[in-house]
Amino acid sequence: MDQNTQLEIVNILHILFSDIQVKEEDKQHLSRIKITTSDASQEGMKALTEMLSSTVFPHDNPLALYFFLFDICKEPKFIDMVFDSIGESLSPVMYYDLFWNLSRRSFIGQSMGSDINKKLRQHHKKMSSHTNAFLDEIGMRQKRQATGVRNIAIISPQILDMRHSPTREAFNLALHLDTYFGCNTSIFNTNSMAYENVMGLTEQFEFYDNEGLKGYQVVSVDYMQFKKKDVRIMSFEPEPMSTRKLANILDTLNQLKIDAVIAHGENLLLQEAVFGVWPSIFATTGTVVPFAHSDAYFVPGHLHNESHEQLARDYGHSDFMLESMLVTPEGKAEKSLQRNDFSIDSECFMYLVVGTRLNNEMTADFAQICQQLLEHSTGCVIAFAGTKTLKLQTYFSKESIDTNRVINLGFQDDLPGVCKMADVFLNPYRLGGGTSSQTAILNGLPIVTLNHGHISAVVPKALRQPDWQSYLDFAIALKADPKLYMDWQIKLEAHFIEHLNTKDQVRKIHQKLIDIAANKYR
Repeated sequence: MDQNTQLEIVNILHILFSDIQVKEEDKQHLSRIKITTSDASQEGMKALTEMLSSTVFPHDNPLALYFFLFDICKEPKFIDMVFDSIGESLSPVMYYDLFWNLSRRSFIGQSMGSDINKKLRQHHKKMSSHTNAFLDEIGMRQKRQATGVRNIAIISPQILDMRHSPTREAFNLALHLDTYFGCNTSIFNTNSMAYENVMGLTEQFEFYDNEGLKGYQVVSVDYMQFKKKDVRIMSFEPEPMSTRKLANILDTLNQLKIDAVIAHGENLLLQEAVFGVWPSIFATTGTVVPFAHSDAYFVPGHLHNESHEQLARDYGHSDFMLESMLVTPEGKAEKSLQRNDFSIDSECFMYLVVGTRLNNEMTADFAQICQQLLEHSTGCVIAFAGTKTLKLQTYFSKESIDTNRVINLGFQDDLPGVCKMADVFLNPYRLGGGTSSQTAILNGLPIVTLNHGHISAVVPKALRQPDWQSYLDFAIALKADPKLYMDWQIKLEAHFIEHLNTKDQVRKIHQKLIDIAANKYR
Protein backbone atom coordinates (compact mmCIF):
# COMPACT_ATOMS: atom_id res chain seq x y z
CA MET A 1 0.00 0.00 0.00
CA ASP A 2 1.70 3.16 -1.21
CA GLN A 3 1.28 6.66 0.18
CA ASN A 4 -1.15 7.68 -2.57
CA THR A 5 -3.46 4.83 -1.60
CA GLN A 6 -3.24 5.83 2.05
CA LEU A 7 -4.12 9.44 1.21
CA GLU A 8 -7.02 8.28 -0.96
CA ILE A 9 -8.39 6.23 1.96
CA VAL A 10 -8.17 9.24 4.28
CA ASN A 11 -9.93 11.47 1.76
CA ILE A 12 -12.78 8.98 1.28
CA LEU A 13 -13.23 8.69 5.05
CA HIS A 14 -13.31 12.48 5.36
CA ILE A 15 -16.19 12.62 2.90
CA LEU A 16 -18.19 9.62 4.21
CA PHE A 17 -17.99 10.65 7.86
CA SER A 18 -18.87 14.31 7.32
CA ASP A 19 -22.55 13.46 7.71
CA ILE A 20 -24.57 12.12 10.65
CA GLN A 21 -24.78 8.65 9.07
CA VAL A 22 -23.07 6.76 6.25
CA LYS A 23 -25.57 6.34 3.42
CA GLU A 24 -26.37 2.80 2.32
CA GLU A 25 -25.03 3.39 -1.19
CA ASP A 26 -21.75 4.69 0.26
CA LYS A 27 -21.01 1.54 2.28
CA GLN A 28 -19.53 -0.02 -0.87
CA HIS A 29 -16.63 2.42 -0.49
CA LEU A 30 -16.04 1.19 3.06
CA SER A 31 -16.10 -2.41 1.84
CA ARG A 32 -13.46 -1.61 -0.78
CA ILE A 33 -11.28 0.04 1.87
CA LYS A 34 -11.61 -3.06 4.03
CA ILE A 35 -10.55 -5.31 1.15
CA THR A 36 -7.59 -3.05 0.33
CA THR A 37 -6.37 -3.00 3.93
CA SER A 38 -6.84 -6.75 4.41
CA ASP A 39 -4.45 -7.35 1.49
CA ALA A 40 -1.89 -4.77 2.64
CA SER A 41 1.51 -5.61 4.09
CA GLN A 42 2.31 -5.21 7.77
CA GLU A 43 4.49 -2.19 6.96
CA GLY A 44 1.74 -0.63 4.87
CA MET A 45 -0.85 -1.05 7.63
CA LYS A 46 1.53 0.40 10.20
CA ALA A 47 1.98 3.50 8.05
CA LEU A 48 -1.77 3.80 7.44
CA THR A 49 -2.53 3.41 11.15
CA GLU A 50 -0.10 6.20 12.01
CA MET A 51 -1.62 8.44 9.34
CA LEU A 52 -5.19 7.76 10.53
CA SER A 53 -4.17 8.31 14.17
CA SER A 54 -2.83 11.78 13.41
CA THR A 55 -5.64 12.83 11.03
CA VAL A 56 -8.28 15.32 12.16
CA PHE A 57 -11.67 13.84 11.26
CA PRO A 58 -15.10 15.51 11.39
CA HIS A 59 -17.20 14.77 14.46
CA ASP A 60 -20.55 14.18 12.77
CA ASN A 61 -20.43 10.38 13.18
CA PRO A 62 -17.40 9.65 15.38
CA LEU A 63 -18.45 6.36 17.00
CA ALA A 64 -19.04 4.61 13.67
CA LEU A 65 -15.83 6.15 12.32
CA TYR A 66 -13.59 4.92 15.14
CA PHE A 67 -15.18 1.45 15.15
CA PHE A 68 -14.46 1.24 11.43
CA LEU A 69 -10.85 2.36 11.92
CA PHE A 70 -10.45 -0.31 14.60
CA ASP A 71 -11.93 -2.95 12.31
CA ILE A 72 -9.47 -2.25 9.50
CA CYS A 73 -6.37 -1.51 11.61
CA LYS A 74 -6.97 -3.74 14.70
CA GLU A 75 -5.46 -0.93 16.77
CA PRO A 76 -6.88 -0.59 20.34
CA LYS A 77 -6.25 3.18 20.40
CA PHE A 78 -9.25 3.63 18.08
CA ILE A 79 -11.52 2.02 20.71
CA ASP A 80 -10.11 4.54 23.20
CA MET A 81 -11.16 7.22 20.73
CA VAL A 82 -14.69 5.77 20.75
CA PHE A 83 -14.87 6.40 24.48
CA ASP A 84 -13.23 9.81 24.18
CA SER A 85 -15.97 10.79 21.73
CA ILE A 86 -18.78 9.69 24.04
CA GLY A 87 -18.09 12.11 26.84
CA GLU A 88 -20.28 11.85 29.93
CA SER A 89 -23.69 11.45 28.32
CA LEU A 90 -25.21 8.42 26.57
CA SER A 91 -28.79 7.70 25.56
CA PRO A 92 -30.07 4.16 26.25
CA VAL A 93 -30.00 3.26 22.54
CA MET A 94 -26.42 4.53 22.15
CA TYR A 95 -25.39 2.58 25.23
CA TYR A 96 -26.94 -0.65 23.94
CA ASP A 97 -25.38 -0.22 20.49
CA LEU A 98 -21.99 0.52 22.05
CA PHE A 99 -22.26 -2.51 24.32
CA TRP A 100 -23.21 -5.00 21.60
CA ASN A 101 -20.55 -3.75 19.21
CA LEU A 102 -17.82 -4.05 21.83
CA SER A 103 -19.09 -7.42 23.06
CA ARG A 104 -19.27 -8.87 19.58
CA ARG A 105 -15.68 -7.92 18.79
CA SER A 106 -14.46 -9.19 22.15
CA PHE A 107 -16.28 -12.53 21.68
CA ILE A 108 -14.53 -13.26 18.40
CA GLY A 109 -11.20 -12.52 20.01
CA GLN A 110 -10.35 -9.01 18.82
CA SER A 111 -8.04 -7.31 21.32
CA MET A 112 -9.34 -3.90 22.36
CA GLY A 113 -7.14 -3.01 25.31
CA SER A 114 -7.29 -3.85 29.00
CA ASP A 115 -9.35 -0.87 30.20
CA ILE A 116 -12.33 -1.22 27.86
CA ASN A 117 -14.36 -3.42 30.18
CA LYS A 118 -13.77 -1.00 33.05
CA LYS A 119 -14.78 2.02 30.96
CA LEU A 120 -17.94 0.31 29.74
CA ARG A 121 -18.89 -0.78 33.27
CA GLN A 122 -18.48 2.80 34.46
CA HIS A 123 -20.92 3.93 31.78
CA HIS A 124 -23.29 1.13 32.78
CA LYS A 125 -23.23 2.26 36.40
CA LYS A 126 -24.05 5.86 35.44
CA MET A 127 -26.75 4.84 32.96
CA SER A 128 -28.50 2.38 35.27
CA SER A 129 -28.31 4.72 38.27
CA HIS A 130 -29.92 7.59 36.36
CA THR A 131 -32.52 5.34 34.70
CA ASN A 132 -33.52 3.68 37.97
CA ALA A 133 -33.80 7.07 39.68
CA PHE A 134 -36.27 8.17 37.01
CA LEU A 135 -38.24 4.89 37.22
CA ASP A 136 -38.38 5.31 41.02
CA GLU A 137 -39.63 8.87 40.50
CA ILE A 138 -42.63 7.65 38.48
CA GLY A 139 -43.38 4.72 40.83
CA MET A 140 -42.27 1.86 38.57
CA ARG A 141 -39.85 0.18 40.99
CA GLN A 142 -41.79 -0.60 44.14
CA LYS A 143 -40.38 -3.69 45.85
CA ARG A 144 -42.60 -6.79 45.66
CA GLN A 145 -43.63 -8.76 48.71
CA ALA A 146 -43.18 -12.31 47.43
CA THR A 147 -45.60 -14.96 48.67
CA GLY A 148 -44.36 -17.70 46.34
CA VAL A 149 -42.50 -18.32 43.11
CA ARG A 150 -44.93 -19.61 40.52
CA ASN A 151 -45.41 -16.83 37.97
CA ILE A 152 -41.96 -16.42 36.43
CA ALA A 153 -40.80 -14.12 33.65
CA ILE A 154 -37.77 -15.00 31.55
CA ILE A 155 -36.50 -11.71 30.12
CA SER A 156 -34.50 -12.10 26.92
CA PRO A 157 -32.99 -9.44 24.62
CA GLN A 158 -33.86 -11.43 21.50
CA ILE A 159 -36.11 -14.39 20.64
CA LEU A 160 -35.68 -15.70 17.09
CA ASP A 161 -36.15 -19.33 15.98
CA MET A 162 -34.99 -22.70 17.28
CA ARG A 163 -31.70 -22.53 15.32
CA HIS A 164 -30.76 -19.61 17.61
CA SER A 165 -29.19 -21.11 20.74
CA PRO A 166 -30.26 -18.30 23.16
CA THR A 167 -33.84 -18.82 21.95
CA ARG A 168 -33.57 -22.56 22.68
CA GLU A 169 -32.22 -21.75 26.15
CA ALA A 170 -35.20 -19.53 26.97
CA PHE A 171 -37.71 -22.07 25.64
CA ASN A 172 -35.99 -24.95 27.43
CA LEU A 173 -36.06 -23.07 30.75
CA ALA A 174 -39.76 -22.27 30.34
CA LEU A 175 -40.71 -25.82 29.31
CA HIS A 176 -38.91 -27.33 32.29
CA LEU A 177 -40.28 -24.82 34.81
CA ASP A 178 -43.87 -25.36 33.66
CA THR A 179 -43.71 -29.13 33.12
CA TYR A 180 -41.74 -30.29 36.16
CA PHE A 181 -42.06 -27.50 38.74
CA GLY A 182 -45.65 -26.31 38.40
CA CYS A 183 -44.75 -22.81 37.23
CA ASN A 184 -46.59 -20.42 34.97
CA THR A 185 -43.72 -19.02 32.89
CA SER A 186 -43.78 -16.20 30.35
CA ILE A 187 -40.87 -15.36 28.05
CA PHE A 188 -40.44 -11.61 27.66
CA ASN A 189 -39.08 -11.05 24.17
CA THR A 190 -37.87 -7.51 24.71
CA ASN A 191 -36.58 -7.12 21.13
CA SER A 192 -33.88 -4.80 22.45
CA MET A 193 -31.50 -6.02 19.72
CA ALA A 194 -33.94 -5.30 16.87
CA TYR A 195 -32.62 -2.11 15.32
CA GLU A 196 -30.09 -0.90 12.78
CA ASN A 197 -26.52 -1.41 13.93
CA VAL A 198 -25.31 2.10 13.09
CA MET A 199 -21.89 1.67 14.72
CA GLY A 200 -21.08 -1.63 13.02
CA LEU A 201 -21.15 -0.57 9.36
CA THR A 202 -19.09 -3.37 7.71
CA GLU A 203 -19.16 -5.56 10.86
CA GLN A 204 -22.83 -6.51 10.86
CA PHE A 205 -24.33 -9.18 13.09
CA GLU A 206 -27.75 -10.46 14.06
CA PHE A 207 -29.87 -7.48 14.99
CA TYR A 208 -33.12 -9.08 13.86
CA ASP A 209 -36.59 -9.78 15.17
CA ASN A 210 -38.99 -12.69 14.72
CA GLU A 211 -41.81 -11.13 12.71
CA GLY A 212 -44.16 -13.94 13.75
CA LEU A 213 -44.04 -12.88 17.40
CA LYS A 214 -46.40 -9.99 18.22
CA GLY A 215 -47.74 -9.01 21.63
CA TYR A 216 -48.94 -11.77 23.97
CA GLN A 217 -49.36 -15.20 22.41
CA VAL A 218 -49.12 -18.90 23.15
CA VAL A 219 -46.73 -20.83 20.88
CA SER A 220 -46.72 -24.62 20.45
CA VAL A 221 -43.18 -26.00 20.68
CA ASP A 222 -41.54 -29.31 19.75
CA TYR A 223 -38.15 -29.59 21.41
CA MET A 224 -36.28 -32.62 22.76
CA GLN A 225 -38.72 -34.53 25.01
CA PHE A 226 -41.37 -31.82 24.79
CA LYS A 227 -43.91 -32.45 22.03
CA LYS A 228 -46.61 -29.88 21.22
CA LYS A 229 -46.05 -28.03 24.48
CA ASP A 230 -47.34 -24.48 24.96
CA VAL A 231 -44.98 -21.61 25.74
CA ARG A 232 -46.24 -18.11 26.59
CA ILE A 233 -44.39 -15.24 24.93
CA MET A 234 -44.80 -11.52 25.51
CA SER A 235 -43.14 -9.66 22.63
CA PHE A 236 -42.42 -5.95 22.69
CA GLU A 237 -41.98 -3.71 19.69
CA PRO A 238 -38.76 -4.34 17.73
CA GLU A 239 -37.14 -1.01 18.48
CA PRO A 240 -34.17 0.36 20.40
CA MET A 241 -34.31 0.29 24.19
CA SER A 242 -35.61 3.56 25.63
CA THR A 243 -36.77 4.63 29.07
CA ARG A 244 -40.35 4.50 27.80
CA LYS A 245 -39.83 0.91 26.66
CA LEU A 246 -38.28 -0.04 30.02
CA ALA A 247 -41.30 1.42 31.86
CA ASN A 248 -43.64 -0.49 29.53
CA ILE A 249 -41.89 -3.79 30.30
CA LEU A 250 -41.97 -3.17 34.05
CA ASP A 251 -45.67 -2.30 33.83
CA THR A 252 -46.33 -5.58 31.99
CA LEU A 253 -44.47 -7.52 34.69
CA ASN A 254 -46.85 -5.92 37.19
CA GLN A 255 -49.96 -6.65 35.15
CA LEU A 256 -49.04 -10.34 34.80
CA LYS A 257 -48.44 -10.50 38.58
CA ILE A 258 -44.94 -11.89 38.12
CA ASP A 259 -43.36 -13.39 41.25
CA ALA A 260 -39.74 -13.65 40.06
CA VAL A 261 -37.54 -12.95 37.06
CA ILE A 262 -34.85 -14.95 35.27
CA ALA A 263 -32.58 -12.61 33.36
CA HIS A 264 -31.62 -14.67 30.35
CA GLY A 265 -28.81 -13.07 28.41
CA GLU A 266 -27.27 -9.68 29.09
CA ASN A 267 -30.36 -7.51 29.67
CA LEU A 268 -28.41 -4.43 30.83
CA LEU A 269 -30.74 -1.58 31.95
CA LEU A 270 -33.80 -3.83 32.18
CA GLN A 271 -32.06 -6.38 34.35
CA GLU A 272 -30.80 -3.56 36.56
CA ALA A 273 -34.31 -2.08 36.81
CA VAL A 274 -35.69 -5.44 37.97
CA PHE A 275 -32.96 -5.95 40.60
CA GLY A 276 -34.26 -5.26 44.10
CA VAL A 277 -37.86 -5.14 42.91
CA TRP A 278 -38.50 -8.78 41.99
CA PRO A 279 -36.49 -11.84 43.09
CA SER A 280 -34.10 -12.35 40.18
CA ILE A 281 -31.44 -14.69 38.93
CA PHE A 282 -29.10 -14.35 35.96
CA ALA A 283 -28.81 -17.56 33.95
CA THR A 284 -27.16 -17.94 30.57
CA THR A 285 -24.58 -19.97 28.69
CA GLY A 286 -21.33 -18.06 28.57
CA THR A 287 -21.22 -14.85 30.63
CA VAL A 288 -19.65 -15.23 34.06
CA VAL A 289 -20.00 -11.72 35.53
CA PRO A 290 -22.71 -9.73 33.70
CA PHE A 291 -22.82 -5.95 33.69
CA ALA A 292 -26.23 -5.72 35.35
CA HIS A 293 -27.05 -7.06 38.81
CA SER A 294 -29.31 -9.89 39.95
CA ASP A 295 -29.89 -11.51 43.33
CA ALA A 296 -27.94 -14.60 42.20
CA TYR A 297 -26.08 -15.87 39.14
CA PHE A 298 -26.25 -19.32 37.51
CA VAL A 299 -23.02 -19.28 35.49
CA PRO A 300 -20.64 -21.83 33.89
CA GLY A 301 -18.22 -22.70 36.67
CA HIS A 302 -15.53 -23.93 34.26
CA LEU A 303 -15.08 -20.34 33.04
CA HIS A 304 -15.07 -18.80 36.54
CA ASN A 305 -11.60 -17.81 37.75
CA GLU A 306 -9.86 -15.45 40.20
CA SER A 307 -10.16 -12.47 37.85
CA HIS A 308 -13.93 -13.01 37.67
CA GLU A 309 -14.09 -13.21 41.46
CA GLN A 310 -12.26 -9.88 41.70
CA LEU A 311 -14.49 -8.36 39.03
CA ALA A 312 -17.58 -9.46 40.97
CA ARG A 313 -16.23 -7.92 44.17
CA ASP A 314 -15.33 -4.67 42.40
CA TYR A 315 -18.84 -4.20 40.99
CA GLY A 316 -20.98 -5.63 43.78
CA HIS A 317 -22.06 -9.01 42.38
CA SER A 318 -22.52 -11.91 44.80
CA ASP A 319 -24.11 -15.36 45.22
CA PHE A 320 -22.70 -17.26 42.25
CA MET A 321 -23.95 -20.76 41.44
CA LEU A 322 -20.96 -22.30 39.64
CA GLU A 323 -22.61 -24.87 37.39
CA SER A 324 -22.27 -26.33 33.92
CA MET A 325 -23.51 -24.38 30.91
CA LEU A 326 -27.23 -24.58 30.19
CA VAL A 327 -28.09 -27.59 28.05
CA THR A 328 -29.64 -26.63 24.73
CA PRO A 329 -28.69 -29.02 21.91
CA GLU A 330 -30.57 -28.74 18.66
CA GLY A 331 -31.92 -32.25 19.11
CA LYS A 332 -31.30 -35.82 18.03
CA ALA A 333 -31.67 -36.62 14.33
CA GLU A 334 -34.25 -39.18 13.27
CA LYS A 335 -32.21 -39.72 10.11
CA SER A 336 -28.98 -38.54 8.57
CA LEU A 337 -28.76 -36.07 5.73
CA GLN A 338 -27.42 -37.64 2.54
CA ARG A 339 -23.78 -37.05 1.69
CA ASN A 340 -24.53 -37.32 -2.03
CA ASP A 341 -26.60 -34.14 -1.76
CA PHE A 342 -23.39 -32.30 -0.85
CA SER A 343 -21.05 -34.14 -3.26
CA ILE A 344 -19.33 -35.90 -0.35
CA ASP A 345 -18.06 -39.45 -0.90
CA SER A 346 -20.11 -41.88 1.17
CA GLU A 347 -16.97 -43.94 1.94
CA CYS A 348 -14.75 -41.13 3.20
CA PHE A 349 -14.08 -40.24 6.82
CA MET A 350 -15.84 -36.92 7.46
CA TYR A 351 -14.62 -34.35 9.97
CA LEU A 352 -17.19 -31.66 10.78
CA VAL A 353 -16.59 -28.06 11.94
CA VAL A 354 -19.67 -26.04 13.00
CA GLY A 355 -20.01 -22.32 13.72
CA THR A 356 -21.84 -19.21 12.59
CA ARG A 357 -18.67 -17.06 12.85
CA LEU A 358 -16.10 -19.32 11.19
CA ASN A 359 -14.56 -16.51 9.13
CA ASN A 360 -13.42 -15.04 12.46
CA GLU A 361 -12.75 -18.32 14.28
CA MET A 362 -10.60 -20.02 11.62
CA THR A 363 -7.24 -19.21 13.18
CA ALA A 364 -4.00 -19.99 11.36
CA ASP A 365 -3.21 -22.78 13.86
CA PHE A 366 -6.57 -24.47 13.33
CA ALA A 367 -6.34 -24.14 9.54
CA GLN A 368 -2.91 -25.77 9.68
CA ILE A 369 -4.32 -28.69 11.68
CA CYS A 370 -7.02 -29.15 9.04
CA GLN A 371 -4.41 -29.08 6.28
CA GLN A 372 -2.29 -31.69 8.08
CA LEU A 373 -5.33 -33.95 8.45
CA LEU A 374 -5.91 -33.75 4.70
CA GLU A 375 -2.25 -34.52 3.99
CA HIS A 376 -2.17 -37.47 6.38
CA SER A 377 -5.03 -39.33 4.74
CA THR A 378 -6.45 -39.10 1.25
CA GLY A 379 -9.61 -40.77 2.53
CA CYS A 380 -10.89 -37.91 4.65
CA VAL A 381 -12.98 -34.79 4.07
CA ILE A 382 -13.38 -31.72 6.27
CA ALA A 383 -16.83 -30.13 6.07
CA PHE A 384 -17.73 -26.74 7.53
CA ALA A 385 -21.32 -25.85 8.46
CA GLY A 386 -23.08 -22.81 9.88
CA THR A 387 -21.41 -19.94 8.01
CA LYS A 388 -23.10 -19.01 4.75
CA THR A 389 -20.05 -17.57 3.01
CA LEU A 390 -16.78 -19.05 4.25
CA LYS A 391 -13.51 -17.94 2.64
CA LEU A 392 -12.02 -21.41 2.18
CA GLN A 393 -9.53 -20.12 -0.40
CA THR A 394 -7.86 -18.13 2.40
CA TYR A 395 -6.83 -21.32 4.18
CA PHE A 396 -6.80 -24.18 1.64
CA SER A 397 -5.43 -24.93 -1.80
CA LYS A 398 -7.56 -24.65 -4.93
CA GLU A 399 -7.10 -28.40 -5.48
CA SER A 400 -8.49 -29.25 -2.01
CA ILE A 401 -11.52 -27.06 -2.67
CA ASP A 402 -12.11 -28.22 -6.27
CA THR A 403 -11.95 -31.91 -5.26
CA ASN A 404 -14.26 -31.35 -2.25
CA ARG A 405 -11.60 -32.40 0.25
CA VAL A 406 -12.73 -29.27 2.09
CA ILE A 407 -16.29 -28.12 1.59
CA ASN A 408 -18.57 -25.46 3.04
CA LEU A 409 -22.10 -26.74 3.61
CA GLY A 410 -23.27 -23.24 4.51
CA PHE A 411 -26.00 -22.55 7.01
CA GLN A 412 -28.10 -25.71 7.51
CA ASP A 413 -31.56 -25.88 9.08
CA ASP A 414 -30.98 -29.47 10.21
CA LEU A 415 -27.75 -29.50 12.23
CA PRO A 416 -28.59 -32.86 13.92
CA GLY A 417 -28.94 -34.38 10.43
CA VAL A 418 -25.58 -32.87 9.42
CA CYS A 419 -23.94 -34.34 12.54
CA LYS A 420 -25.48 -37.72 11.80
CA MET A 421 -23.73 -37.97 8.41
CA ALA A 422 -20.32 -36.97 9.88
CA ASP A 423 -17.76 -39.02 11.84
CA VAL A 424 -15.89 -36.58 14.13
CA PHE A 425 -16.54 -33.03 15.42
CA LEU A 426 -13.56 -30.66 15.30
CA ASN A 427 -13.72 -27.55 17.48
CA PRO A 428 -11.59 -24.47 16.60
CA TYR A 429 -9.86 -22.34 19.24
CA ARG A 430 -12.79 -20.09 20.19
CA LEU A 431 -14.97 -19.04 23.11
CA GLY A 432 -18.11 -20.66 21.68
CA GLY A 433 -18.84 -24.19 20.50
CA GLY A 434 -20.82 -25.32 23.55
CA THR A 435 -24.26 -25.83 22.04
CA SER A 436 -23.08 -27.24 18.69
CA SER A 437 -20.90 -29.76 20.54
CA GLN A 438 -23.92 -30.81 22.63
CA THR A 439 -25.75 -31.54 19.37
CA ALA A 440 -22.73 -33.46 18.08
CA ILE A 441 -22.51 -35.69 21.18
CA LEU A 442 -26.26 -36.32 21.12
CA ASN A 443 -25.84 -37.58 17.55
CA GLY A 444 -22.90 -39.87 18.27
CA LEU A 445 -19.88 -37.77 17.30
CA PRO A 446 -16.61 -37.86 19.24
CA ILE A 447 -15.32 -34.33 19.96
CA VAL A 448 -11.79 -33.09 19.37
CA THR A 449 -11.13 -29.86 21.27
CA LEU A 450 -8.55 -27.92 23.20
CA ASN A 451 -9.16 -26.96 26.83
CA HIS A 452 -10.66 -23.58 25.94
CA GLY A 453 -14.02 -21.86 25.72
CA HIS A 454 -17.61 -22.90 26.37
CA ILE A 455 -17.05 -26.40 25.02
CA SER A 456 -15.06 -27.23 28.13
CA ALA A 457 -18.39 -27.38 29.98
CA VAL A 458 -19.54 -30.13 27.63
CA VAL A 459 -16.38 -32.22 27.23
CA PRO A 460 -14.78 -33.39 30.51
CA LYS A 461 -11.26 -32.14 31.17
CA ALA A 462 -9.68 -35.57 30.72
CA LEU A 463 -11.05 -35.69 27.18
CA ARG A 464 -9.74 -32.27 26.05
CA GLN A 465 -6.38 -31.89 24.30
CA PRO A 466 -3.55 -29.86 25.90
CA ASP A 467 -2.01 -28.55 22.65
CA TRP A 468 -2.36 -28.56 18.87
CA GLN A 469 -0.04 -31.53 18.32
CA SER A 470 -2.10 -33.69 20.69
CA TYR A 471 -5.22 -32.38 18.95
CA LEU A 472 -3.90 -33.52 15.54
CA ASP A 473 -2.71 -36.90 16.83
CA PHE A 474 -6.08 -37.59 18.45
CA ALA A 475 -8.06 -36.57 15.35
CA ILE A 476 -5.94 -38.97 13.28
CA ALA A 477 -6.25 -41.76 15.87
CA LEU A 478 -10.05 -41.56 15.87
CA LYS A 479 -10.02 -42.36 12.15
CA ALA A 480 -7.46 -45.15 12.46
CA ASP A 481 -8.68 -46.95 15.60
CA PRO A 482 -12.34 -48.13 15.66
CA LYS A 483 -12.07 -49.22 19.33
CA LEU A 484 -10.81 -45.78 20.41
CA TYR A 485 -13.60 -44.20 18.39
CA MET A 486 -16.28 -46.30 20.11
CA ASP A 487 -14.76 -45.77 23.58
CA TRP A 488 -14.86 -41.99 23.05
CA GLN A 489 -18.49 -42.11 21.92
CA ILE A 490 -19.42 -44.00 25.09
CA LYS A 491 -17.43 -41.66 27.40
CA LEU A 492 -18.96 -38.49 25.95
CA GLU A 493 -22.49 -39.87 25.99
CA ALA A 494 -22.07 -41.00 29.63
CA HIS A 495 -20.76 -37.54 30.62
CA PHE A 496 -23.67 -35.88 28.83
CA ILE A 497 -26.24 -38.03 30.65
CA GLU A 498 -24.64 -37.60 34.08
CA HIS A 499 -23.60 -33.96 34.09
CA LEU A 500 -25.66 -32.12 31.47
CA ASN A 501 -29.04 -32.62 33.07
CA THR A 502 -31.40 -29.74 32.29
CA LYS A 503 -34.05 -30.82 34.78
CA ASP A 504 -31.52 -30.72 37.62
CA GLN A 505 -30.19 -27.34 36.44
CA VAL A 506 -33.69 -25.82 36.38
CA ARG A 507 -34.51 -27.36 39.77
CA LYS A 508 -31.52 -25.49 41.25
CA ILE A 509 -32.56 -22.23 39.58
CA HIS A 510 -36.14 -22.54 40.80
CA GLN A 511 -35.07 -23.41 44.35
CA LYS A 512 -32.66 -20.47 44.40
CA LEU A 513 -35.52 -18.11 43.45
CA ILE A 514 -37.65 -19.57 46.26
CA ASP A 515 -34.81 -19.00 48.75
CA ILE A 516 -34.24 -15.43 47.50
CA ALA A 517 -37.94 -14.63 47.77
CA ALA A 518 -38.11 -15.98 51.32
CA ASN A 519 -34.94 -14.24 52.52
CA LYS A 520 -35.06 -10.87 50.73
CA TYR A 521 -38.62 -10.16 49.65
CA ARG A 522 -40.77 -10.84 52.71
